[in-house]
Amino acid sequence: MIFLWVAYDGRASILVWLIALLFLFIGLGFMFGGFIRRALTRGKIQYYVTNYRLIVAEGEDMSFYTPDDLPPMQVRRHRNGCGTILFSDRYSRSYRGGRGYTIHTVCTVENIKDVAGAQRALSAMMRKESDRL
Repeated sequence: MIFLWVAYDGRASILVWLIALLFLFIGLGFMFGGFIRRALTRGKIQYYVTNYRLIVAEGEDMSFYTPDDLPPMQVRRHRNGCGTILFSDRYSRSYRGGRGYTIHTVCTVENIKDVAGAQRALSAMMRKESDRL
């Protein structure tokens, strides 16, 4: 904010203006970047379940997950009939003055219309991997 005040006061060079704008855009990116990214990728994420992998495609980026990479799944159903399958671990930790936990999300399969079918396919993939071992 000091940069903006100095720049607005009229005693600043172009360098101060550029630094002030840089910090302003970085701050706005931290505040609103996640919301903008989710809005832009909504409906453009594709999920594929094969016999041995879960593939998540976000535009040009693809992530591959094997059953060894995935913790147990949690299913959340939404009011609109869709659901989300969440693969996350919960770690307990102690800190000064109390106890808490940390959630580490490995993969999220979001807004699926047929969440029961996706859950069956993912369960079958995980069973096939355990049968293979």
